[in-house]
Amino acid sequence: MRIVRTCEFMIPAWGGNDYYACRELARRGHEVTLFTSDLGPGRYYTTWYWNLNRFGEHEETVDGFKVVRSKALANLGGDMPLTPNLLLEMRHIEADVIHAHEFYNLTSLAAYMTAARKRVPFTYTQERYYPVKRGGWRTPYSVADRVVMSRVRKYPKYTTAFSTAAKEFLAGLGYPEERIEVIPMGVDTKTFNPKTLPSLRAKLGLGSEPLILSLARLHPSKGLTNLIKAMRKVADEVRGAKLAVVGRGPEERMLKTQVNSLGLQSSVSVITEHIMHREMPGVYASCEVFVLPSIYEPFGSAAVEAMATGKPVVATRVGGLRDIVVHERTGFHLNPGDSNSLSDRLVTLLQDDGLRKRMGSEARRRAVEVYDWSVVAEQYEALYRKLLE
Repeated sequence: MRIVRTCEFMIPAWGGNDYYACRELARRGHEVTLFTSDLGPGRYYTTWYWNLNRFGEHEETVDGFKVVRSKALANLGGDMPLTPNLLLEMRHIEADVIHAHEFYNLTSLAAYMTAARKRVPFTYTQERYYPVKRGGWRTPYSVADRVVMSRVRKYPKYTTAFSTAAKEFLAGLGYPEERIEVIPMGVDTKTFNPKTLPSLRAKLGLGSEPLILSLARLHPSKGLTNLIKAMRKVADEVRGAKLAVVGRGPEERMLKTQVNSLGLQSSVSVITEHIMHREMPGVYASCEVFVLPSIYEPFGSAAVEAMATGKPVVATRVGGLRDIVVHERTGFHLNPGDSNSLSDRLVTLLQDDGLRKRMGSEARRRAVEVYDWSVVAEQYEALYRKLLE
């Protein structure tokens, strides 16, 4: 099958949904081409993104699939590259199916227009489950949606969503619910596995002290202030308990100030240095419990990676996390902003070795059975065949 996919950014060293999906589909014998920009996602890596060199190769083969990088003139809002040449670069493609990332991206518009002109089946995957939240972008988004993006959204015969929440969002916009399939982001369960050697404990100077880990962008949407607040009770009730918050973002200074004001300097570390994606299994392996206390969360890949490493996950009941964590089986769900329940759940897991191990084992099993990339790629194949019928 000749599969063409489009997305805003793709850097192999960072992984990501489109890289792994294309790699796995190529391994299954398909001819896969990914059209993307020559940028990295600046909004998420604000402190070092602009130091990246533009990719030198316009076209290259990466792990069995072809990548075509279109020159970006700008990056609107930090996550929407402006690539005016993309439509021209796609005009000569031969494809059986064209698959875009979300309905409102400019790369998706080019994919939709190409599919419509060539009469090729088109689909997209919806990640977000909420309207545009950044105030300055609401009006342009609303206008663009009325003029053209609603056509992209309604065009596919079938489409997909990363989560049940994203499916509900699309259905709320009028797309028929019965034509939306939930196909999640995946995880490489061979790379992320319980046998991985820990790498973060030595960096933090830890011996056998229990370690809680949160890996997230340092942004208000991640609810990290609630996690640090919850650590006051955890530190009091669990001897030697530590928290490592790994990430970068606009809340870095505020979070460090909060740690100091609560007197948690010996219990909480905020780690902002860049860690390569290939080193992340060792980071997850270092903890006893993983936490993602998001206020809202499009998907939650970090939770899936932690589960694949055999760690129980405590997460809020929002977005993709609703699907990922099975309450009282692979971890615990709680309401956003509830620091009291968060501290209670963390104390329970840290004090009960048997419960923690059982949940970690169930988490690993769920990651392999539901989120392994081979499982996800098989679902994409089934979707593409349905589009071709």
